[in-house]
Amino acid sequence: MGVNSFALKVIAVMGMSLNHIGYIFQEALPFEIYALLITCGGLTFPIMAFLVAEGYKHTSDYLRYSLRLLIFAVISQIPYSVFIGAGGNILFTLLLGLIVIRLYSFVKRKSLILLFFPLVIGLNVFLDWSPYGALMVFWFHWFRNTSFRVVAPFLLPATYELMKVFEYFESMQVVIIPNLLFTYVGCSMAIVLLYFYNGKQGKKLKYFFYIFYPAHITIIGLTRDLFF
Repeated sequence: MGVNSFALKVIAVMGMSLNHIGYIFQEALPFEIYALLITCGGLTFPIMAFLVAEGYKHTSDYLRYSLRLLIFAVISQIPYSVFIGAGGNILFTLLLGLIVIRLYSFVKRKSLILLFFPLVIGLNVFLDWSPYGALMVFWFHWFRNTSFRVVAPFLLPATYELMKVFEYFESMQVVIIPNLLFTYVGCSMAIVLLYFYNGKQGKKLKYFFYIFYPAHITIIGLTRDLFF
């Protein structure tokens, strides 16, 4: 019983697809539909970050794992820049998180990893899920042997977005709502899924998910440009 990694990946790509449809077609969608699609997108990165931390634990070849992420990050950057916006795509964020985990494994005094956090945050500013995405990947690894493993990493987005909560109650601007739903509903839904993770791999479609990322952005973006 429970949820295996394959099922988590399927849910993640579904959430990512809906999120990108909402983002790319924002101007053509009713606000309520847009907000719903963006909310679903909140599921994606926490699941991906968790699976990268899991992947590091189970991989027999860190170099190959990181190189694969790098290659597809570079490939994905073209459609990402054309249809999503400036900055590095989410695969670069996951790669940065993986690198931090690797560095942590070589540090004898584990508390010294805290010295890397300002640098990681500084680098993550230029990437998707700025500025805490890579730290979220690392926190899933850092808390791996504790009962807080599933919950603790969500303190990063929840804390970071608190200012938007205050901003909403001060201004009551509905344009802020999708971002809040993304974090406090979408991301929180991922907690439940990760809680029921059973540690099993499930079906093996390793490269499908890497290829899907740039492919779906390209298809959604071209569809918008051709028909809207």
